[in-house]
Amino acid sequence: MVLPVRPGYMGIARVNDKLIRCTSFDVNPNQSVSFYDHTIGLNDTSPSNSSTKGEALHTRQTQQRIWRPSVIEVSGGMGFPAAIADIGTIAVNEIFSLAAYADYFDLDFWYYCGMGKKFKNCRINTFSFNIQAADILNIDTNIFAKDIEEDSPTEPFQTIAEKLITWDVIKVTVTNYSPIENILITGFNFQINNNLSNIYTNGSILSPTLKPYDIRVGMQQVSGSVTIFLDQGQEFIPISLEDYAEIKIESPCINTTMHVVFQSNQISGQVGPVVTEIPFVGVDKYFYGGF
Repeated sequence: MVLPVRPGYMGIARVNDKLIRCTSFDVNPNQSVSFYDHTIGLNDTSPSNSSTKGEALHTRQTQQRIWRPSVIEVSGGMGFPAAIADIGTIAVNEIFSLAAYADYFDLDFWYYCGMGKKFKNCRINTFSFNIQAADILNIDTNIFAKDIEEDSPTEPFQTIAEKLITWDVIKVTVTNYSPIENILITGFNFQINNNLSNIYTNGSILSPTLKPYDIRVGMQQVSGSVTIFLDQGQEFIPISLEDYAEIKIESPCINTTMHVVFQSNQISGQVGPVVTEIPFVGVDKYFYGGF
């Protein structure tokens, strides 16, 4: 059977009953072959007395004869444009909540070729929220999973219309930090990094497996930047040495406030409007409200 070529999105993902049209998806099992490096090299000879081994030219030796399979890591990325479905499904808020709390979830993905995969006990390693003026909201994630199995498509989603979330319906405000309060913001992004690591155990208690037994969360880190338009020329934004600032995000998908500390920006001379990017890092309890 020859399937037709279908333009558009690569496939459909389902996270906790929320359907997502993905622009990229590469979550896969990763495994390699590990070899034992023996002492006899390509042209080495084995000494029969107290002399050291020499080199036998034009001789083929047996190479990499002792091997083992490595442990299995199921991981990869998923990217998609944020949208609000007519049926009221808001997938971005679901993904953001899973990233902020580092909760477990199951993920189903179906390719347009008719095949699918089910990923069990997943956790989000990184989450990226990126919006620029006159553009749409883009979400990128990196996901770890404990297990994977084949799946068959069961959810028709091609006929459901969705409206993409654009810059004009997202409001970003900065408070408690006077240098950039009431300044025009032309772009905003932030990232959550949960620093996940796979935990592997032997088969003495559970059935032997090379897949991870657990996915542990490390020190969560939040960072990002605010891009602003300086219509009055160059301005230096110092590092905040007092209290943390607050960035409030109001949108159809995420409504939350971030506790951050701004860092100094880098301004370069140029002809035209001065647009500068000010980085920040999250402090204390990074988010509150709205999820």
